[in-house]
Amino acid sequence: MDFFEILSYLFMLLYSLFGIGCALIFISVLIIYCQCRTMTIFLVFNSIIAGFIVNIVCVCQVMYQLTSDGNDKLCVLRGFLIESGCGLLYHTFCVQAFYRLFSTIPKRREYLQSKCSIIFIVLLQWLISFTFGLPVLIGDRIKFQMDYRICQISMHDLYGFIYFSIWIYIFPLIIIIGIYIRVLIYIKQNPYCLVIHQNIFQ
Repeated sequence: MDFFEILSYLFMLLYSLFGIGCALIFISVLIIYCQCRTMTIFLVFNSIIAGFIVNIVCVCQVMYQLTSDGNDKLCVLRGFLIESGCGLLYHTFCVQAFYRLFSTIPKRREYLQSKCSIIFIVLLQWLISFTFGLPVLIGDRIKFQMDYRICQISMHDLYGFIYFSIWIYIFPLIIIIGIYIRVLIYIKQNPYCLVIHQNIFQ
């Protein structure tokens, strides 16, 4: 392991620990201040928990990379958790986008704006985020990459690489962009209705 590899691992460790610290501060604020517990904050909290999980897994991965070659019995599981964690984080942004859509456009069915509906969507998002990678894990496509000292999908495994790319990045990105374009079009067409709607829900 050369100097630049060690340096990159240390930076990754530092940033992951910083992310964990920020997440713990946010969680502490929510526990202390009850008035912060709105639906918007709940969805931000959902993203914070996802980021916390990703950072924990990254810290574990870096520790193994610094202390060994990284190819141990849990290597494949850590690779799966890193991929699933990244998907989880992006999927939480999709849920936030859906909530913006439901709360911005008043003509949408009102039950979609209720706490029960949003909590159901969040639970569904967590279920999807932790199961979308199972076909790749069960198919034994997550392999140890000697050059990177990490278990992940090889770029030569076209099926696995495209599958994860679609679920983690492309699919959430299309949803988020599509929703915010729809919201912007609605705001442009109905500026007065939007102001009234926001005043009612404040």
